[in-house]
Amino acid sequence: MTVTSIYSKKTAKVALTSFSLPVPRSSLLFPICLFAASFLVASSLSSCQPREPGKYVNRKNEFAITFPKNWEIKEEELGLSVIALSPLEFSGDDFRENVSVAASEMTRPLTADDVLDANIPSMINMVTEFKPDTRGHQKIGDKDAAWLTYSQRQGRKTLATTLYAVPGRTHAYLIYCTAETEAAPRFKDAFEKTIASFKVLE
Repeated sequence: MTVTSIYSKKTAKVALTSFSLPVPRSSLLFPICLFAASFLVASSLSSCQPREPGKYVNRKNEFAITFPKNWEIKEEELGLSVIALSPLEFSGDDFRENVSVAASEMTRPLTADDVLDANIPSMINMVTEFKPDTRGHQKIGDKDAAWLTYSQRQGRKTLATTLYAVPGRTHAYLIYCTAETEAAPRFKDAFEKTIASFKVLE
């Protein structure tokens, strides 16, 4: 795994504008990528609980992933392929930590960095107080993946997200792991296990 620090207050402007854009936006669109990183408990999404708790397979977009068994799974909403939400932790908790997957067809072969870089501009423009922190590469299954950690504001909340970009043969995948900043350490293991379970089936 490789890690690169890309953010500090003094270099924020440089960091935010240093990403290359090898792919035209029209050729790789994840229309709801911002929703995935900021999912509140209030929701009218329909649930989809698999026969085996936590195990989810998407034949349309050719991927599989295993979520924690007690998380609620919702699919094909807000432009997401799937999102899994953690149970509320305590009375007054109003944010459900989550892992979500957005899939898009590729018009040509792309690298993991291509997929990640193509989605950075919309995040800069639309995510409130978007602050990238570290960036790196790792294997997810047999696929090369690029990842980016960042924080953002949602009302009074500060959220911490790790975004993984995974290219398949004909699809590109964005996987978001999002938690309230103070809760992030408690969800680290669950997030890592979920990411390790992700498989491209095409």
